Amino acid sequence: MNKKRMFLVFLGGTLGGLCRFSIDTTLQYFDSFFMISTITVNLVGPFLLGLVYNRFNDTLYASIFITGFLGSFTTFSTLTVHLTMTLEYNALSFYIYLLCAMTFGFVMFLIGIKVQQLVGERHV
Repeated sequence: MNKKRMFLVFLGGTLGGLCRFSIDTTLQYFDSFFMISTITVNLVGPFLLGLVYNRFNDTLYASIFITGFLGSFTTFSTLTVHLTMTLEYNALSFYIYLLCAMTFGFVMFLIGIKVQQLVGERHV
């Protein structure tokens, strides 16, 4: 990876993070059980990715927008690309990947919480 691409990823990541923060801050008053800001970025991110994916694929624009901006705006965009590539290959693999990504992602999140609670109790 060259320095120019690294800088573009950094710049895009900064802008994506700021946009995510702005949406979280703006929608925090409307958040409920469904966490509107998270759903918003997790739907807007893949939409934006779909708009530019084929056009920016493997260019400097991909570094700034796809990897940088969308990478910090939402990680759901990456999952969407992987699922799309898997679906093009094999429908069964798509469903297995989707189930594993969502189920095991959630399970790992719960395990992380439990580990933090166990470690936290020992250090208190």
